Amino acid sequence: MSELVILSLGPGNFDEGFPSVTARLGKPGNLSMQFTGALPPAPEIPQLYINWQLLYQALCQSSRGSPPIEIAESGVTNVSEGVFQDACRNLENSINSWLSSPAFHKIELQLRTQLKTSESVRVVIESNDEYIWRLPWQLWSFFQDYRQAEVS
Repeated sequence: MSELVILSLGPGNFDEGFPSVTARLGKPGNLSMQFTGALPPAPEIPQLYINWQLLYQALCQSSRGSPPIEIAESGVTNVSEGVFQDACRNLENSINSWLSSPAFHKIELQLRTQLKTSESVRVVIESNDEYIWRLPWQLWSFFQDYRQAEVS
């Protein structure tokens, strides 16, 4: 049977941080373990996400050969795959740096101690911050080791 991790970021945002992060772990219907921590401010992450998304849309648009859509003067009009890959790396590095903070690392360490890399794990992210919902959580280094884990 698969494991369930519910990662609740509680109140907070990227500008002020998430001071009360809780991870609950167990089988669905029986989350018997709980770990607490925090995440520091990371005001650059939403902007990196927005930049990544704009570059992705521009790259997709240019690869389709479709008629150009109207873009605001400050919008992205042309992008190379190299620039997009740089944006991907910047976002991934920033997310992993943020999730490697000492106050959150103890949660990740507990998860790594309790979970087997071969088992199926569903990770649910709870937050009121819209950028938390939009983040490509699969970039978190945790998922490189836990190949059977997925975010929902």
